[in-house]
Amino acid sequence: MPQPTAPPHAGTVDPGVDALSARDRADVYLELYKQQMSYFHETRRIEFQANLALWGAIVAVGYGLAGKVQPSTSLSLAFIASTVVLSGVWAWFLQKTKGFDKHLFAEYRKRVERLLGAEPLNPATTSALGENAWWLFYVLATLLFSTGVVGFLRAIPLAQG
Repeated sequence: MPQPTAPPHAGTVDPGVDALSARDRADVYLELYKQQMSYFHETRRIEFQANLALWGAIVAVGYGLAGKVQPSTSLSLAFIASTVVLSGVWAWFLQKTKGFDKHLFAEYRKRVERLLGAEPLNPATTSALGENAWWLFYVLATLLFSTGVVGFLRAIPLAQG
């Protein structure tokens, strides 16, 4: 009984990829690398703008409520906790998407190096704290803004009206 054999394009996404020269494949991976880097930087820019908008909204709410509301201690703590938790979840999801993007462009680069026979570069290693420093900064900044708004609201006497 004859043994089944794998088709000549087994293991590739597109059978046409096998027909490309190593140089052509390297060019394709380089283009994918450039596109992924561009996407990564554009995503970071949008995330930064969204973060500034969030912090601005927290401050604007505090300014708008000044003299109108004086939150209790439990309401103050609930506000601070909820903004920090929600921003932490938001930041965690951002970190995950950035990690996936980094994985993709690093993989494209490795494939180009392999195709060209180049010695792979050793990427700079960072500690877990270094990888997550922006996330910690983000959560701490949100904590600072939230606490500042609550302190501001609690310090301003209610307007008599």
